[in-house]
Amino acid sequence: MAVFGRALMKKEFMLDSSKTFLNQGSYGNAPRRVIECRTGYIRMMEESPDDYFRWKNEDFWLSMVQTVAEFIGSDPQNVVFVQNTTTGINAVIRSLNFEKGDGILINSWTYGNVKNICAYAADTRHVDLYYVDIPFPLKSVDQILTAYEEKLSKHQNIKLAIVGNLHKWAFAPRGSAVLWIRPEFHHTIFPVVTSYYDKEVVYKNFFYQGTGDNSTYYSTAEALKFYQEIGGYDKISEYCSKLALDAANLLVKKWKTSLYPMPDNMLPPFMRLIRMPDHKWFPTFKTSADDRKNFCRDNMSLMKTVWERFQIQSVFISIHGQSWCRISASVYNEIEDYEKLADAILTLLDEEK
Repeated sequence: MAVFGRALMKKEFMLDSSKTFLNQGSYGNAPRRVIECRTGYIRMMEESPDDYFRWKNEDFWLSMVQTVAEFIGSDPQNVVFVQNTTTGINAVIRSLNFEKGDGILINSWTYGNVKNICAYAADTRHVDLYYVDIPFPLKSVDQILTAYEEKLSKHQNIKLAIVGNLHKWAFAPRGSAVLWIRPEFHHTIFPVVTSYYDKEVVYKNFFYQGTGDNSTYYSTAEALKFYQEIGGYDKISEYCSKLALDAANLLVKKWKTSLYPMPDNMLPPFMRLIRMPDHKWFPTFKTSADDRKNFCRDNMSLMKTVWERFQIQSVFISIHGQSWCRISASVYNEIEDYEKLADAILTLLDEEK
């Protein structure tokens, strides 16, 4: 069983241990052994390109799909690799046969890139784009369910895909995600780029992408092996969930603020939002109910300042016109990392007194 925290970072990760990384939730980080595994596939590809692309590539794909399908509990025939969630959603939206009058339903918390994809589809495919506005403060799951029920009762042509990244919480390299496709949509969903066209076998369309580098996909088995070796879901979740909670409470206490109001059963297991102190570094501004463009936006200036001055990477965002800090907890973090963040923000506040 692995010892989590800085010891694991130094042993298994390529992260610079002189810096503090509290943002696994944005870009993720793969262990050294996974990067070395990927490098092995790249070397194999470069040493004998024809052998790799003509006779080995497809076997690698099918083997890795089998491994990932077992991990997520799916039939391998329903799983394909895509570069990331954005690519997967693009494939689905562009493949579906929308008719004029159909609607696409997203919510105010929908990831920005996905909002852009849906807005593009609304403009070019002549479909209607609808939002579910997530209430603030959020008091119960029923508030969201009721909001969705109200929208869905008016617009029932809903087509669904499940997309998830492997490169964040499963420790695979960036650029590796899976798209799960319901069997009845195997003949409907195609990749964004058409390189191969087969209406019978869905994976071939996603696999045959010219001379694309699939090494990020092929190192997922090593990533999942690492995931299991350090304790699997139970141990990772136990450590990271407790760390995220303890870190959030620490920041609330030191900054004298509060957590983002959300029911316990809706909290993301390894992430938290903490209200920033009232100060010019952390501005507030008014937003209207329909101002979805400014509903959530990054405070890039503060992120850059905290990184350059304190060598701490975290996320600072404005939500509903208020400033918040978003922290992530990963297996290479420990509570001392968040103490550094707390002190860094207090230093900025003290300098302006």
